[in-house]
Amino acid sequence: MPMDPLFGVRQAVTAPDERQRLTVTEALRAYTRGAAYAGFDEDRLGTIAAGKRADLVALDASPWTVDGDAIDAIDVTHTIVDGRVVYRGDRTASE
Repeated sequence: MPMDPLFGVRQAVTAPDERQRLTVTEALRAYTRGAAYAGFDEDRLGTIAAGKRADLVALDASPWTVDGDAIDAIDVTHTIVDGRVVYRGDRTASE
């Protein structure tokens, strides 16, 4: 999968062969829960739950409501790493 998760989600949702396509939910799970499982890190990462790291992003649009070809154009408004906001809009949180 590509390093850019939203690009990867777009590719999975809009695969040329319909039999290879995933739903938005399936693609997002592959990048979150699936990636944590593949890295043997599902006890710390991959889902939002008490005791986990809280690494996540906030998006300016819902990937479920935009056209599949536009998923990778959704902007990230915030990035949270280990429960701390490290990115807001066009600047880092420490600025």
